[in-house]
This record gives sequence, C-alpha cells and structure tokens, in this order.
Amino acid sequence: MLSAEVEVPTVEALMACPLSKFIHFAANDCGYKGSRYDLICNWVHPLFLKAKSEASKEDNPSWKQA
Repeated sequence: MLSAEVEVPTVEALMACPLSKFIHFAANDCGYKGSRYDLICNWVHPLFLKAKSEASKEDNPSWKQA
C-alpha cells in the first residue's frame, strides 16, 4: 500500500508556474492554437489527475476487484 498522499496542483497553481509558459510554447510549436488557460484546464490538469489515480491504484480497487 502507498502511504504518501499525492497532491494534485490546482489549475491556478499550474497557471502561476513558469513551466506552464514552456508547455504553452511547446504546444504552440506543435500546432496548438488555443489559450494557455484552455491548454492547462483541458489537457495538463487531467494528466495530473490521471497520474494521481494511477499512483493510488493499489489502494483503490476496481469494481471487479472489490
């Protein structure tokens, strides 16, 4: 079992992070045309949530396992 709780940063924290500007720059370089806020809300933040759910997978059984 995992004992450490994984904290998912908020959208606001991600927007304030200097890394968000780089992510937006890289996405624009790959053809993304939306705003930085839309990119963080719709693509980056859900990836953090998915990573958290994968990290705690052992502690949270699926319907079939339960």
